[in-house]
Amino acid sequence: MDVSLGALRQRLLNFRSWDSTGKTLDDRIREALNTSLDRLAGDVPEALVPDEQHIALRPDVKGTTVEATVLGTLDQRVLVFYGSDGKPLGSSTSTWTPTLDGTWDGVMHIEFTDSAGQLHRRQCLEFFKVATSNNAQPPVYTYAYYVTIDRPFTDPGGLFTAGGILDTGKRMDFRIHQPEFFLRDDVMEVLEPARIFDASRQQIWAIDTGGAYRQDMVGYRGQSAGRPYRMWRGRHFQLPAPSDPPDVAELVMETEDHLIAPTPDTSKRCWGHGDVQYAYSTGEWGICYTYVWGRRDKEWQQSPSINGDKVEVTHDFHSADTHPFTNSQVTWAHESYRGTLPKGHNSSGGVHDPVWESAPSPITKIKNTVNYLEGAKPTPGSNDNIKDPPPEVVSPGTGEAEAEGLPAGASAKRALIFAATNIDEILGFQDAVPDPTSTDTEWDYRKGRTGYRIRYYISQLDSNRDRDARQGEISGKYYMLCEVEPTYDQMVTNSAIYADDKSLNQTRKDGARIIWTGDQLYDYNRPLRHSTGYYAYKVYPHQDARYELDFRVLRLPRKYQTDSDTAPIQRDSIPTLIELALYYLCLMDGVDQQGAQLHLDRYTELARKYRERYANPGRVVEPVPMSGYSARHRYGTFGSNSE
Repeated sequence: MDVSLGALRQRLLNFRSWDSTGKTLDDRIREALNTSLDRLAGDVPEALVPDEQHIALRPDVKGTTVEATVLGTLDQRVLVFYGSDGKPLGSSTSTWTPTLDGTWDGVMHIEFTDSAGQLHRRQCLEFFKVATSNNAQPPVYTYAYYVTIDRPFTDPGGLFTAGGILDTGKRMDFRIHQPEFFLRDDVMEVLEPARIFDASRQQIWAIDTGGAYRQDMVGYRGQSAGRPYRMWRGRHFQLPAPSDPPDVAELVMETEDHLIAPTPDTSKRCWGHGDVQYAYSTGEWGICYTYVWGRRDKEWQQSPSINGDKVEVTHDFHSADTHPFTNSQVTWAHESYRGTLPKGHNSSGGVHDPVWESAPSPITKIKNTVNYLEGAKPTPGSNDNIKDPPPEVVSPGTGEAEAEGLPAGASAKRALIFAATNIDEILGFQDAVPDPTSTDTEWDYRKGRTGYRIRYYISQLDSNRDRDARQGEISGKYYMLCEVEPTYDQMVTNSAIYADDKSLNQTRKDGARIIWTGDQLYDYNRPLRHSTGYYAYKVYPHQDARYELDFRVLRLPRKYQTDSDTAPIQRDSIPTLIELALYYLCLMDGVDQQGAQLHLDRYTELARKYRERYANPGRVVEPVPMSGYSARHRYGTFGSNSE
C-alpha cells in the first residue's frame, strides 16, 4: 500500500469525489493531513513507529582531584582556571584542561565557594583558551583557560590587591558537573526504561517529578553519586528564534582595479571558483538560519557523512588541534577540496549536532547567475556542456554588465553573501570591559563567548540545470549548509581582497557574514526542523562516571512536504488518519458540518479500537512496588556441582 503524501491526497480526493484544481487545493489537503498527523500522535501515540535515542552522561570534575582552582576576573561573566600551584592552568603543573570542543558548553555547570564561604552555582556558557606568544621566531604559545557564565559573579572580598593586581589568593575550589540531560526536541514520550550500555545492564526507570522530590532524589553537590537507576523530567528550555530573515546579496566585484592586488584567493570568491562542475547549478535559492548552542556527544550525535575525529577550535588559530577546514570560523557541511587532504579525512566539515537549536528565521529568497572571473574559464572540454556558456574573458565596457543589471564597467564576478543577526552582540558579548587598573586598556575576552553559533540552511527552489554543475533536489526542503560564529565577518577578514567599500557594504547586517561560492554542499542528513523546545531529565543517583544511556522513544512525526514523503506511522493506522483528514476537509468546506461529525465519530471509534489492540498487546500489567524498583545487583550465575 502506497502511503505517501501523493497517494493519500488522491484517496482523499476520491472519497470527496473531487478533482485536484491545482496547487491551492493540494496545499489545503496537505495541511489537513499534517494537522491530522499531529492530532493522531497525541490521541493515539501507539500509531507512531518507535525510534531510539542515545545520551551520554559525563562525570564530575572536582578541582581538588585535578589540582586546579578557579578565579574571578575583570569581567564578572568570565572565570579563569588556575593550577593548585597558583599559576594559570596552561603554565601550571596540573595536566588537566577543560574540554573545548563544545560538548561542555551549556551542558556543564560549575559550583565554587567565594572568600566569604558562600556557595555559587552558574551555568557554563563557553569554555575557551587564549594564546599568548613569547614573540620569538618561530613564536611559542602558552595558553590560559577561561569559561563564561550565565550570571555575573563578584567576590565579596574583592579581586585585586592593594596594588591593583589580580589577587590569586582568592582562588576557589570548584566542581564542574552535568546536572541534567536533554533529549531531542521531537521526543514525545520515553517508552520502556532506559538502559545503561555496560556489563551491569542496569535499567533506569522513569518516575514522576513529584515522586522524585518526595523521595529526596534531588542531589546536592554530587553527594549521592553512583550508577543511576531512576530518572524524571525537569524543566523546559527553548532558544529564542531569530525574528529577522538573513541578509542575502550577490557579491559584485568590479574590475581588477578595485582589488588591492590580484591573489590566488581572488579566484576562490566567484561561483564555483571559475569551474562550474565544482559548484551547484545556479538558480533560485531560499536561505534561513537558526541559533544553536552546545554540542552532543560525538560518539552518537554526528551526521553519517561527517568525519568523527574532527575538532573545531573556532577562536584559536594557533592550536595544533585546528583542522584545515576550521581556521576561518566557518564550518561547512561539505566543501569541495582540491588539494591534498590529511590521511583519514575527507572533504566533509565536522559539524556536531547541537544540544539546543532554535526555530528558524524567516526565509530570504534570491536568484544567482553564472559568473566567472575575468580571464577565467571552465575546465577544458566542459564549455560545450554549459547552458549559455560565458565568453572566456568578460571585458568591462562591452555592455554585458549593464545587460545583467550590474554597474557600468563591472565584470561578472559574483558569489552569494549571507549575513545574520549577531546574537552575541544582542546578549552583551560584543563589547570589551574597561580595565579598572588602566585608562588605556580594555579586557575583551568576553567577546563572542556566548557559546552560541549560527547555522545556515539552504534550499534550491529553482535550477538553471547547468549540465556540468552539481544538481541538488528541488523539493522545497531546507538542509544545513554550515555553522559560523556570530561575530565572524568574512568580508572584513578578507578585506585584502574586497578593498572597496561597495563590496564590504552589500548587506545591511554584518553578523556571521560569509561568502558562499556554491562550492560548499549541504548535508542531506540534516534537514531543517522547527524546534518547539527541549525537556531536561535528571537521574538518581548522580552519575559517578561516564554512562551511555539507550532509550526507546516516540518522536513527533515529520510533516508531509513533498508527494513522496511518508510519515513514520504504523501501516494499519492509515484508515484512522484518513478519517481524521476527511473531518478537517469537511470543516474546510464550511458547509458540510454533518459530514465532519460523521468522520470524527468514525475516527474516534477507530482510534479506540487501535489503542485497545496495541496499547498493551501482552495483556499484562507488571506489578511495581510503591517505592519503585531499586538498583539491580548481579552476583553471578547459579550452578551445581556433583562432587
